[in-house]
Amino acid sequence: MEEWVKHLFSSDLLRRAARHFHADCDPSIKLGEQENFVFEVKLKNGPAILRMTHSSHRSIREIEEELDFFVYLHQCGVQVCRPLGSAIDRILPIPLKDGSFFYCCLFEKARGNRTVPGSPDWTEQLFYEWGRSMASMHAVAKNYHAGSGRKQFKQDAGEKLLMQRKKLTDCLSSMPRQEYGLIHGDLHSGNFFFYNGKLQIFDFDDSSPHWFASDLAIPVYYYAWFLEVNGDSDSVDKCRLFFKHLSEGYQSIRPLTEQMASSIPLFLKVRDFMLYAYFHKKYEIGSLERVLQNSLQRMEKRIMNNEEIVKMEWGKYAGALDLN
Repeated sequence: MEEWVKHLFSSDLLRRAARHFHADCDPSIKLGEQENFVFEVKLKNGPAILRMTHSSHRSIREIEEELDFFVYLHQCGVQVCRPLGSAIDRILPIPLKDGSFFYCCLFEKARGNRTVPGSPDWTEQLFYEWGRSMASMHAVAKNYHAGSGRKQFKQDAGEKLLMQRKKLTDCLSSMPRQEYGLIHGDLHSGNFFFYNGKLQIFDFDDSSPHWFASDLAIPVYYYAWFLEVNGDSDSVDKCRLFFKHLSEGYQSIRPLTEQMASSIPLFLKVRDFMLYAYFHKKYEIGSLERVLQNSLQRMEKRIMNNEEIVKMEWGKYAGALDLN
């Protein structure tokens, strides 16, 4: 989050938002401030998640569309942490002196725990359920008529990578839209908890109309990035095993088409670009840990060379459940 936005925030704003939702924020637990201020607060019947979004990040229309999609998915039986409050009061706009706003929402708190590579729940069962949950969202999103308030791939990494950005956008604009709809947009392991063998999904902040294959690429990307940052020499084989079970879970609900599988390398490249742009926008690169600086250098090299973070035989996973 930009420093100037952090300076606009105060504990008084947090208390005002909590009062609106009849929540107790004393004490509160800050869970994050990358794109939004996120706190765990208390309701009479248990904990909840309070999110405060500055208007420089999202418009109120974008947030309304996100919450509508949450409610729709929940009504369709997808296990998401739905927003709390009525349609009238589920968003609290708090005006600031500079004319901007914080838009505040309250969500159910997910049950279970976060899983990370190496944790006890980081198993083939998790990968399968990850894919199954994603496919369940895509299956119902095909029939969902999303608004037009959100746009994908608006990041700019500056003049240095302008040509590479144009190449990616040209590729996206030429893709067919048979497998296209409102997606989560960021379903990595930090955006769900694992509980009783099922995913409890949250954080639809990056949800937008996009290709379903992008959702499939995101977990692979972040697993590959984790392995790269940690210097794992067996990263390709681990990613193959990961995607094998992810794709099997996905295909237990809906097909993984040849076109979807073959487009995954493109979406891995898009995520490289977006993450590279994010770091350069949000951080002073020289102040980052050396391991992250090295990772960003590798990222830039891949972008310039039009390469993806991990190379696999993606087509073999399309329409096949007996994968070796």
